[in-house]
Amino acid sequence: MLKENALPGFISREWGSLFSAYSQAFNRQQHRKGSLFIPNFKRKPVETTDYYLKLIHYIHANPIHHGFVKGFADWEFSSYHTYLSSKPTQLAREEGLEWFGGSNLFEQFHRENPVSVKIEFE
Repeated sequence: MLKENALPGFISREWGSLFSAYSQAFNRQQHRKGSLFIPNFKRKPVETTDYYLKLIHYIHANPIHHGFVKGFADWEFSSYHTYLSSKPTQLAREEGLEWFGGSNLFEQFHRENPVSVKIEFE
């Protein structure tokens, strides 16, 4: 019997196993290698304040850029809300806000900077 809070993890693992098995079978059949559902992503270390600020803005602006919403506060799945909330969170809220100089400057940064911030990946 599963514990009540173990169900989401169990379901996630089962779906992960299903997709993994399907991907492996498809790759064998098609004589191919690599990711099937999601292309491999690129990584770049965050080494400067400027890049960190642009990256946070880029993440928060993505739903606007793709036309899902008109404003930062409109996307319910964004950490934008968490940065401005006082609710308990696992997000390092205070540390993140320090990079912007506080919550007021965080909001100002999002208002004043263009949505099309370019992020370069290696």
